[in-house]
Amino acid sequence: MENKIKVAFCYLNREIEVFCEGDTKMDEIYGKFVSKLSDGSEVNHYIYFYEDNKLGHESTIEKDKYLSGKTNIKIRVQKKLRIIKCPECKCNDCIINLNNYFASYYGCKNNHSSSSVYDKYIFCQKIDSSEIRCFEPGCQRNQQNYGLGFYKCLTCSSIVKSSEYFCKEHILFHKNHIIVKYDKKNYYCEKHFNKFIKYCFTHHQNLCEECEKEHQGDNIADYGLMTPNVDNLKESLKIMKENIDLLKSIIFDIKDRLDGSLRIYKRYLYIAKDIIGKFELFNKDLKNNRILKSLWNLLYSNNKMNDKLTSIINEENLMKKTDLLLYIYEKKEEYYRQNINKNIDFKKEDDEWWKEIKKNEIYNNKKVEVDKKKDLK
Repeated sequence: MENKIKVAFCYLNREIEVFCEGDTKMDEIYGKFVSKLSDGSEVNHYIYFYEDNKLGHESTIEKDKYLSGKTNIKIRVQKKLRIIKCPECKCNDCIINLNNYFASYYGCKNNHSSSSVYDKYIFCQKIDSSEIRCFEPGCQRNQQNYGLGFYKCLTCSSIVKSSEYFCKEHILFHKNHIIVKYDKKNYYCEKHFNKFIKYCFTHHQNLCEECEKEHQGDNIADYGLMTPNVDNLKESLKIMKENIDLLKSIIFDIKDRLDGSLRIYKRYLYIAKDIIGKFELFNKDLKNNRILKSLWNLLYSNNKMNDKLTSIINEENLMKKTDLLLYIYEKKEEYYRQNINKNIDFKKEDDEWWKEIKKNEIYNNKKVEVDKKKDLK
């Protein structure tokens, strides 16, 4: 196929190849893959990755920043979970709460409770598909090596008091039983085999129509009343997306200021080395007050800069450390504005320099005397 792009979808233990043009919409390419699965699933039931980068649905291959220019593409496919998976269970659902900057998981049928940082969410939401195997004796199929779908037999599970799953072929032997597709199992009553319709707040239990008769007088709510306004949730996420974009600008500005603080020290180091280098190269014999005063000024500014660097490095509180760096950048701008075109009082500086010179002269004379006395001994 000349000028055709080959796309290999890696899903479970299969590799499914499709061919397309560079201007083919991504959703159309995904559709070719899903149609070959023949399991009744849809394009938006999956997440698509190229080299661990999540791919979108709206673009085309030639416009996608990861795929553009490629003619032989491998896309890894991960099926979305219908549930919020309990990290402690093999495949049970649970409640999630994203409050206080971490994710809390609780309320699964086994009463597990755990938590993680947001970054680990995607890793918590994976089911080991090799563990979901067909219970038909002798059948070696599991979700890892079989792509036509698994089912739960509610009748058999109720009898043995344990979940029993079967591949598409062997579920046919249970045609007189109550069966549901694997990814819908958490929405059916294991006692009466009906869909859940309400929730009992007294016993913290999902109820089907038959269960409700056993909970007369309890605090029971219909799912319709329990469902928040999804449009409001989506609107709040839209606002969050806008705020995140604004936050990016703020963070970029903060990073620029932090980098600016680093540049201050790096440029100081460069200038200071250049001053010393000029002296050593050109002023060993030829001197004047300007180059010497520049060297004297370095004595004080070096100490001041090192003191500030040491205080930042030794500060254990990260927030305070960041504040110190931002303060340096802010003060640099402020000092510059305050001192631009400001005349330096050379006479005052010379007076102070003279005092330092005399002080050092006295110190050096005393040191010479002490050394002489040591020599005499």
